[in-house]
Amino acid sequence: MPLAILSFVLTVIYVPGIASAAQAPRWAVIACMALLLFRQKIRMTPAHWLGLGFLAYAALSLWWTFIFDDGVLEFATMAMLIVPFCLGAEAEELAPVYWAMAAGVGINAGMQWFQGQNIHALVEQTVAPGGLFANKNFVGEIAAMVLIACIAKEVMPSDHSNPRTTDAWPRWRWLLLAGPALALVLSGSRASWLAVGITAVVALIRWRPMLAIVAVGAVFAGAFLIAAEPGAADTLMQRVGILRDTIPQLTWTGHGVGSYYSLYPSFAKYLNPIAVRSDHAHNDLVELAFEFGAAASLLYGVAIYALAAPFRAETAILVCFLAIGLFGFPLYNPATGFLAALVAGHLCGLRHRLLRPVAGGRRDAGDRLADAAEAGGEHGHAPAGGVVVSLRSPPATRPG
Repeated sequence: MPLAILSFVLTVIYVPGIASAAQAPRWAVIACMALLLFRQKIRMTPAHWLGLGFLAYAALSLWWTFIFDDGVLEFATMAMLIVPFCLGAEAEELAPVYWAMAAGVGINAGMQWFQGQNIHALVEQTVAPGGLFANKNFVGEIAAMVLIACIAKEVMPSDHSNPRTTDAWPRWRWLLLAGPALALVLSGSRASWLAVGITAVVALIRWRPMLAIVAVGAVFAGAFLIAAEPGAADTLMQRVGILRDTIPQLTWTGHGVGSYYSLYPSFAKYLNPIAVRSDHAHNDLVELAFEFGAAASLLYGVAIYALAAPFRAETAILVCFLAIGLFGFPLYNPATGFLAALVAGHLCGLRHRLLRPVAGGRRDAGDRLADAAEAGGEHGHAPAGGVVVSLRSPPATRPG
């Protein structure tokens, strides 16, 4: 419950009168979550070690980054994501977090509506209507991830086996979905809409392959409609120009943590940095490779390890995050970065628990398959004839 409360605060906090009034307080909330780690026993997984190796290299890159202060700031924010990753790895259930964030995003949707009526009291907007995030793209991205989280947690067969999923919140929790849905619509974030479509396709391929074909057609149709919107072509060409400038600058060692913002104007050719200044590469994979070179593969490895866990709601959320990262920079925003780290940690912890040895001997193949069935779709994929066969080894009997 404390994690759910802090997750709600993460979506609604805004401190007027300070620099980065919408972002800095959210990073502070994530830092406060570190107090919850004192109640946890951290069990290291291969993904934990990959993440620590990445952060060690990021710290080393401060030696050659272009502006040291920018590097320290970005390193600090990346290091904070260790907290939700570790909390997610040890958490048994994340549904209360998703519904708490849905409630918070709903408050943002209400703010967006008022801002659409040119009422901007207390919340200075960068790109209106952004609610308490001050940027419509930021609120659209977290709305997409939370919407996927709540729907997937309820409808995916892999998550019905845990009664805590459905009993943690009352039945009227479905009303909370109106908030993220409205926030997504009001934001008009094209990347968020595309990410939702991509996630739906991936999930349907896993559960309903025939419907996935229809979903692919819907995604292409949606992409066409988005591209036809006024100004969409200009935005697309700007993003393509940024990537054409950035990709040739990739090196094996990288340019150092936090260096992208300062270095981009020095090699910009396809985009005028005086007219349009790019804070990020609008592609997390490319920006990580630019700053960290080959060491970025350590962080990619964490995502791959997480995606290799049994498919469940958290997998869909991570897919949505990665899809947004193809067009934006959700890793560098506190709300989306927090949720992605939380679910990635949960998936890594789940996979590690399925594979680790237990007291009294190693788990055999039957035990691991039974665990995978319980975690990844036992109710959605019963054997032929409708009989669920237990593969778990029978417990040892005590003499007498």
